[in-house]
Amino acid sequence: MREARRVLIAEQRELRLENAMLRRRVEETPFAGPVIAESPRAQETLRKIQAVAGSDAPVLFSGETGTGKGLMAKVLFNLSHRVRAPFLEVNCGALHEQLIESELFGHRRGSFSGATESRAGLFEVADGGTLFLDEVGELSPPTQSSLLQVLDTKEFRPVGDTHLRRVDVRILAATNRDLETDAEAGRFRRDLFFRLSAVHIPLPPLRERRIDIPLLLEHYLGRFKHPQRGRLSFSAEAATFLRDYDWPGNVRELANLVESSVLLARGRVIGIDELPHRAVANLRPRPESSAAFQPRALAAAERDWILRTLEHTGGKKAPAARLLGIDIKTLSRKLREYLALD
Repeated sequence: MREARRVLIAEQRELRLENAMLRRRVEETPFAGPVIAESPRAQETLRKIQAVAGSDAPVLFSGETGTGKGLMAKVLFNLSHRVRAPFLEVNCGALHEQLIESELFGHRRGSFSGATESRAGLFEVADGGTLFLDEVGELSPPTQSSLLQVLDTKEFRPVGDTHLRRVDVRILAATNRDLETDAEAGRFRRDLFFRLSAVHIPLPPLRERRIDIPLLLEHYLGRFKHPQRGRLSFSAEAATFLRDYDWPGNVRELANLVESSVLLARGRVIGIDELPHRAVANLRPRPESSAAFQPRALAAAERDWILRTLEHTGGKKAPAARLLGIDIKTLSRKLREYLALD
């Protein structure tokens, strides 16, 4: 028993040292951005990335929106032997079907309306490097077939061309959908799913790695300093409140909340009453803290926060909508409602 305990302690010490070395190595590559991973789930993700970084196998990152799939793809790239070659990325859900084919594989002049000159695609430009396909689940069936061909043969044909091009590109992909379920339902090619997920790395939502929340809050407080007052802080009550919040938008929502709270803070300490209304509305407080917290009516809190944000942006709706995490149409509609009530 004593020997088994000694071996277990040694293994845990070695694991902690390995993760510390990995985090330092990642921090030395600013292209990847900050990586905060003290929770067991996040450390397991880093271990998997380190294990597969040296191979050329496709990797599929899955997880909710805002969990950092793009960041983890860049971390993997920085740890790979292709780090000095190109790293290109494309959002597969942001382009029309015809445009995504051209973006990925290039086209010949005159191959479609508007193709006034020949153009190289991302696969050709990324030759020798890495291509990151974000929202890969949004690809159309024809583009899925073309992508499968590249994965199987390392060859592709530009739109409107008759000659195959050969490339050496590692594919990293990301999705917030359940591609396995989509494949079973016929919404995504099963063979492509298996090729893309040669290595599958699911990313945990922030609510499942709460130990990282205070560290992330501190990081973004340092990143988003107030123009006049410098680095601010959250009150103990606000920090507890944010630790218990479920963060449906994950790390992306946390970063947006910190930036907004810092810009609109009235002092050097951000109190619980200065947090955006959406966090207050969505939080399910713990029983022992519910009696101490008495929020204002949600409509009043929302109106106050929106008007303060607009005041901060000098009445400009676009930056105000970004800070509030809503689109301009929603902001305009709410403003019209406020005018009708006045």
